[in-house]
Amino acid sequence: MLSTPWLAAMEASFCLEALNQALEQGQPEIINSDQGRQFTGNGWISALKNRKIKVSMTGKGRCIDNVYIERFWRSIKHEKIKLCEFDDIHELEDLIAEYIHHYNHERPHQALGDFVPAEVFSGAKIIS
Repeated sequence: MLSTPWLAAMEASFCLEALNQALEQGQPEIINSDQGRQFTGNGWISALKNRKIKVSMTGKGRCIDNVYIERFWRSIKHEKIKLCEFDDIHELEDLIAEYIHHYNHERPHQALGDFVPAEVFSGAKIIS
């Protein structure tokens, strides 16, 4: 079984692979991250600069700068990852994919008037 400390130590190669997959969908002007070692290393910085993407990082120790994604990671850890066991990386990836679908399509969000994000961002629901 993989242990949860593994999650806290994401390797730079994993992040670069995720970046490349994301860029297949389109290239943003800027990418914001925290100051984790995987985002401050030469590999990440070079990958962004080579593509002319601006590098942006939250302030050191300032989780409030990135409050929405910090809240998402808190939710996924407490609602799914810490409650489940997984034997390999593929099971973990499947677990995360299932949760992201649940989070976006099934889980009501108080900040969105108890609608799910997919309804709000597709224009199906209007938040007042």
